[in-house]
Amino acid sequence: MIFTKKKFEKDLVKFFSLLVYILPLALITGPFLSDFIISLLGIYFIIISITKKEWSYYQQWYVYLFLLYCLYLIIISLFSKNILLSLESSFFYFRYLFFVLGIIYLIDKNREFTRYFYLIMQISLIAVIITSFAQLFFEKNIMFENNGKIESYRFSGLFGDEKILGKYLSYMFPIYFCFLCLKEKLSKTDFALCFISMLSLFFIILITGERTSFFLFILCTLIIFLMIKNFKILRLITILSSVLCIFLIINFIPSVKQRIIVDTVNSIGLGASEKFIFSKQHQSHYLAGYEMFLAKPIVGHGPKMFREICSDYDNSSYESKHGNRLACSTHPHNYYIQLLSETGVIGTLPLLFALVFSIFKMIQHSLSVIQKNKIYVLEDYQICLWAMVIVTLFPFVPTMNFFNNWISIFHFIPLPFLFQDKLKLFFK
Repeated sequence: MIFTKKKFEKDLVKFFSLLVYILPLALITGPFLSDFIISLLGIYFIIISITKKEWSYYQQWYVYLFLLYCLYLIIISLFSKNILLSLESSFFYFRYLFFVLGIIYLIDKNREFTRYFYLIMQISLIAVIITSFAQLFFEKNIMFENNGKIESYRFSGLFGDEKILGKYLSYMFPIYFCFLCLKEKLSKTDFALCFISMLSLFFIILITGERTSFFLFILCTLIIFLMIKNFKILRLITILSSVLCIFLIINFIPSVKQRIIVDTVNSIGLGASEKFIFSKQHQSHYLAGYEMFLAKPIVGHGPKMFREICSDYDNSSYESKHGNRLACSTHPHNYYIQLLSETGVIGTLPLLFALVFSIFKMIQHSLSVIQKNKIYVLEDYQICLWAMVIVTLFPFVPTMNFFNNWISIFHFIPLPFLFQDKLKLFFK
């Protein structure tokens, strides 16, 4: 009986490990499958931690803080204008905590976890890269044949009508490089694969026309390449090749230059009498969000409430070509404006703390390098993960809905690898 029970527990660990392995692939399909995986993992962890009395996983400062934050979101939802709509975002937000704890648990119980997760992530990136090149050069999307010809300066690869290819690649890169940094030495195959992948990522993200994703990818790459200590040749060759790649694309592909440079200049209003924050529409969102924040600065109006009441706080005179008010949307396209307007100062502080703490860790590490300490504050793989936290929470760019299921997974996925102190031990 004991043998059967232990075998069953091991089989469960293997099964849920497999679910997490395929998470990078599931993210390509959209929010449903990926959200289903993290929810299932969370339920498994709750059950297994209670039955096996694994209380140590809960005895962490971030667990208490996050549960308090979730409780706060639920409370302000109950006082919002549309309670049921608001609770859609807040009521099950705690699942991300158990997703993080679930991965930490799986790494503890499965010594092969990190190796296979890294392998499937490589496969996911290769699949996305290959299909992106296929769409670019053959004007045909392998998975979505109805997508047909490429638009003038944007394409989506495996993501169909969703213009999030650049986001996926820019957010997956630091996780991929994190596991690469766990290797003691790169083989020739690893070196070649990494170089080709990096160059492909630069090329594809630029070609997608996703300006925010391209900026964040550049920022993340610079943080990682300037701060890690290993792979000096790889970093140098990649940077030089990428600069050349960017120069050639901008100068020889007019549609990309139009999207990345000309459209950006026109949207901001450089050279015009009236200037905007990113664009007329973005600025309208931000002004409406700011007015909402001033109305309820402490606790906000409740999660998912921007779409419900933004028209009440629209003081701009801007309209779209269809006559719609530009200020209103499902969200204000900036995490901090959204949280300030929907959750107030109290709800925004945890996000701000996470960003400031990440930057502090980077500064602390840089000082240890400058002072030539024998032991650095961060290891290379940790630099990659903290860099991902910084770029996913970067405040000065347009963003998706903060409570969006798909993007939220990217917010939380670096955390279990940061909190798991056995990560390097198990990755050989």
